Amino acid sequence: MENTNIFFQDRTVPLVLGHRGIPLEHQESTLAGFERLIELGIPGAELDVLLTKDEQIIVFHDENAERLTGVNKRIDEMDWEEVKELRIQKQIDMGDGNCYEYDSEKPIPLLEQVLEACGDKLAINIELKANEIDKKKWKIGRKVGELVEKLKLTDSVIVTSFDFGMLRKLEKASSEVHSGFAYSEGMVDLIATSLKSHIKIKNKFLGKLLKKPLERAADAGARQLLKVICQSNLIGVVTNSSVTGIAQTLINEKIVSRFHEQNMLVGAFTLYPLDTREITDPTLDQDEVLKRLVEAKVDWIETDDPVKLMEKLNQN
Repeated sequence: MENTNIFFQDRTVPLVLGHRGIPLEHQESTLAGFERLIELGIPGAELDVLLTKDEQIIVFHDENAERLTGVNKRIDEMDWEEVKELRIQKQIDMGDGNCYEYDSEKPIPLLEQVLEACGDKLAINIELKANEIDKKKWKIGRKVGELVEKLKLTDSVIVTSFDFGMLRKLEKASSEVHSGFAYSEGMVDLIATSLKSHIKIKNKFLGKLLKKPLERAADAGARQLLKVICQSNLIGVVTNSSVTGIAQTLINEKIVSRFHEQNMLVGAFTLYPLDTREITDPTLDQDEVLKRLVEAKVDWIETDDPVKLMEKLNQN
């Protein structure tokens, strides 16, 4: 049967997704930002979702509301009635000290509100937000899948997550929704930390001499191991993935080719980033990264500057 989802349609350049909307013009994760993408002719958006205490699905990136709203409280400790009264501030720290000013405060939207307004006009990657493994939060997978099916948006939406449990819940409830596991730079640090914890040198002299070289080897080994895990697609098989998201620094032509051989799509994040904390080398020339991603034939690219990315792709 033909796959009618927009992400799977043939194209000559990667699909462009505005990361959390269009943060250079509107605060991240706001309905105004997603609607602005439509006005500019940007084809898609990436957004993050969380559950409130009363299990309403909201579009929001941080588990704590403080950075965006000034209110130091976790989203999962608030009911929707409380969350909907919050406002995303006019001045926002993008996460690494870079602050941006906007014209007015904005409300936090429900996922349903965003999908009803933009779901048939944008290709949307919904990320099930997970900063840690917590089985109590896995239910969000089922709830998002059911919502996408209810709104009949399986042709314009995919779902990704760093939490396989959330994806398993989605797959069991909504097998028609395309979904997949995502691989981040943070996973390199987790693997490297584990490797370093097993480095034991009893000799004090050799310990001092070899500590840094061994730690560098652990970092390099962690990156290589993550690439092997990624290429094996073991997690993708377990979650019945049809797509995957991969940090731009981990992507190469071999990895993309391996996924394509399994009829899976590969998306890259995040190009031209406003928050560079998760980029191994913030001095990387993003134009060169774009060239590498295009040559590797990634299927979509998430970016904080979708206008620039569209222009670059059109030039080439």
